[in-house]
Amino acid sequence: MPRRGYRFVGAVRRFPDGESERREEPRQDRSEDAIRAGCAATVSPEVQAPPFRVWKRWSARIAISAVFVIVVGVGFWVATQRHARSDISSRLKIFPLTGSIDGEADPAFSPDGKQVAYVGQDERRRNFNVYVKLIGAGRPLRLTSNAEEERFPAWSPDGRYIAFLRETEHGDDVYVIPALGGPERRLTQAAFYHSSLSWSPDGKLLAIADKASSTEPITICLVSLEDGTKRKSYIAPGRLDGGY
Repeated sequence: MPRRGYRFVGAVRRFPDGESERREEPRQDRSEDAIRAGCAATVSPEVQAPPFRVWKRWSARIAISAVFVIVVGVGFWVATQRHARSDISSRLKIFPLTGSIDGEADPAFSPDGKQVAYVGQDERRRNFNVYVKLIGAGRPLRLTSNAEEERFPAWSPDGRYIAFLRETEHGDDVYVIPALGGPERRLTQAAFYHSSLSWSPDGKLLAIADKASSTEPITICLVSLEDGTKRKSYIAPGRLDGGY
């Protein structure tokens, strides 16, 4: 009996007084199969393993099997992810968008991802102007030809216009120009230099970082594309780099 020991299961008889205890008993088959069959037949139900012990044994086996399945599944998933990343990395290629050896900065993709706007220096490397180029083909289209420094081109949501900043003696002027080229339009002046621009989703407003004087805090201002009016939207306690 598991966890208990051994129990004598042979038949016991009492001999009356005077009878010989050595009388011959019928010879029994002591083969291994017969012994096993006899033991199985003589074990009473009450000496077998209790049901809760059987359940405990099976629950342990199920738990071990579940842990094994989880470990194998996690290992397979990790191997699959590594293979997927390595496959993507092998297909990625880095290539230049422009072939100019002059200085270039502030790249911005068009909403459809087919063009890039940036500021680049001309062949004399005197100042930055705004350029637009198709991805993978063609020559850059120069949109501005001004003697002042220009920075941070930003596409309108419909891809038709590009806003940018032009440095002046008193700060930055905010301009808008058609993405295919054409006359530029000045919207307003921003006293805070080197601040990126952001369009509103409807294309009717531009968000810029600005301050009225050196003693006042920096604010996010919303500039109307229709008439260039400017209103404060948020006051920041320190440096602010724009963003809508």
